Amino acid sequence: MKKTQTNYTQIIIALFFATGLLAQTAPDVSNVTFAQRTDGTGIVDIYYDVADADGDALSITLSVSDDGGSSWNFASTQATGDIGSGITPGTGKHIVWDFGNEHPDTYSNQIVVKITADEGGGGSGSCVDIDGNVYQTVEIGDQVWM
Repeated sequence: MKKTQTNYTQIIIALFFATGLLAQTAPDVSNVTFAQRTDGTGIVDIYYDVADADGDALSITLSVSDDGGSSWNFASTQATGDIGSGITPGTGKHIVWDFGNEHPDTYSNQIVVKITADEGGGGSGSCVDIDGNVYQTVEIGDQVWM
C-alpha cells in the first residue's frame, strides 16, 4: 500500500493568504453625514470617509431614498465633488448635491443617502447609511446591489 502525505500547512496558508487578499481589497465607506445648507440655496453637503487597503482609486456612487431606505430611486444627478471615478481613499470626502435645483419645492424628513465605493470594473464594497448601518455591496454591470 502506498502512503501519501499532504502538506496541510501549505494548504491552510494558501487559503488564509487568498481570503486575506480578498478581504483587503474591498473598500470601506464610513462616517457618512449630510445636511442641507441654511442659506436657502437647497444645497446638501455630504461628507464621508473611504478606506481601501491597497490604495486603489475608487468609483464613488451616491444613492438617495425619499422613503427612509425602502427604495433607492430618488434622483441625485446634480452632485459634484468626491463622486464618480478616480476618487482616492481618505477622510473628509465631500459631495455637493444641488438638491434645491433638482427637486424644487420638495420637503421630506425621509431622505436617506448611501455612498458606495467600488474599485471599478465590478467588485464589492460597502456603504453606510445615516444611522451607521454598514451594508455590503456588489457591482453587477452598471448597477450596485446590496
